[in-house]
Amino acid sequence: MDILEYVHDMGSMTSFHTGKQCKLDPAEVNKYKSMPDANAGANGEAYNCFTQYCDTCHTLGCAPNVFPLRTGQQWAGQPGALAMERTADFAKIFFI
Repeated sequence: MDILEYVHDMGSMTSFHTGKQCKLDPAEVNKYKSMPDANAGANGEAYNCFTQYCDTCHTLGCAPNVFPLRTGQQWAGQPGALAMERTADFAKIFFI
């Protein structure tokens, strides 16, 4: 789980990486708020969490996020705490 991936390079995002095939159910992910997969374009498929890094691979994991993504400067201007809740059924990230 990357909580603030790419925070210094572009808009930061939360992403999830697995070594096995894992695809999130879009209906469940977007049940309460729209959370598009920020890695869908790179993966060619939304909500696919399988990750494999290599020169010819395009599997970066899934990154369901609320848009717009924040930059490092925006995070610095609005400090707070990040927390993660993980169970056998879900993982949630909170900004407090």
